[in-house]
Amino acid sequence: MEEIKLNNVESESSSDDDNKAKTERGRQRVLSHLAAGKITNLPDQVAHILNHFPGTRNSDKKLAIQLIKLFYPGYIDQQGKVSIDALEELPKLYDMQRHRAKIQNDYGLFLADPDVHAFRKKLSQKARETLVSEGRIASNLRIFADESGKSGKNDKFIIIGSIWIYGKKDWEFLEHRFRDWRYARDSKREFHFNKISQHEVAKEALSFFREALFQSQLTSFITLAIERLGIPQGRMSSAVYEAFAELVISGIQAEFNARRITPPVSLQVHKDADPDTDVLEVTKMERRIEEGIQAVFSNQEARLEKVGSLDSAGFDLIQVADIFTSSVNRWINIGVPNPDGNAKDYLAHEIGNLMGFELSNGKLITSGDFCKIIYPSEQLRTVNVQ
Repeated sequence: MEEIKLNNVESESSSDDDNKAKTERGRQRVLSHLAAGKITNLPDQVAHILNHFPGTRNSDKKLAIQLIKLFYPGYIDQQGKVSIDALEELPKLYDMQRHRAKIQNDYGLFLADPDVHAFRKKLSQKARETLVSEGRIASNLRIFADESGKSGKNDKFIIIGSIWIYGKKDWEFLEHRFRDWRYARDSKREFHFNKISQHEVAKEALSFFREALFQSQLTSFITLAIERLGIPQGRMSSAVYEAFAELVISGIQAEFNARRITPPVSLQVHKDADPDTDVLEVTKMERRIEEGIQAVFSNQEARLEKVGSLDSAGFDLIQVADIFTSSVNRWINIGVPNPDGNAKDYLAHEIGNLMGFELSNGKLITSGDFCKIIYPSEQLRTVNVQ
């Protein structure tokens, strides 16, 4: 009987040294872009505003107003107002806030006044205490996952991507947001990255994806990237299911290390349905996750409740996982997407901007702890088990 070997996996962000190095790279990137006058994305715009307009460092509202005035003047009418329709195309306030917090709190640049900083810190702690009291931290994790790169002849990596929802209330909140999004547009479109060929559809998919970022403090995007080299083609399908199990175990470790979640947690794992292989492989995948949890965590830290597959046609979060996973695949297996290229390149590039993607020494890294790229310490290889 042949099985896929379960290996220990290490996150890029799992050690303090890696975290410090990544933070310093991000800090130097901000400073070098400012020095060169390079403004190519929203993080650059936020840094520019914080640098040149000190009053915005204490107020996210002032930051948003100044950023729109400077970089998006065409969306402001003669009365100095912005229309509802324009809000769809402008950067979202929560994205500006997220980048501002990264620049100030992680990079130590363009800091708010001490009393404002202390107030924000108190609010953040109070929000976390509220989440704990409501059972939204150390609660039921719902993981929605998909794969990409399995069949690409020129792809070096298999990509397993996922969105992690921290609790039932957060899952219900996001489901409600997606229903509102579809109702407002009268949209029943099912988003599959590989089927996107028109730029208008890509822009619609980007708007759809952004809904999952609305509460990024309550979600994580986690990816496992596995080298295809050494995995026999005949065992590729089994390796993918094994990789789903690796993603879950390593993702829990990464989230614990980043203190985004705290034990104990229970898990529900949902992958995009594949009728050709799910019947046999999902049961094996469930067993491997169970074995991994028992080997890595104590009984009190993590517990598996459910593993299953979902048809993406009826589940928006599976479609989010599809868009995210395929975008990561494009960054890792092809390179930095061309924003002026085809619809898929445009979408992947914009997803990368939202996530803070950057290629460094052949590996994809991110600028925020809500998005993690995990590389195995050893490759998945087949071994004979008697």
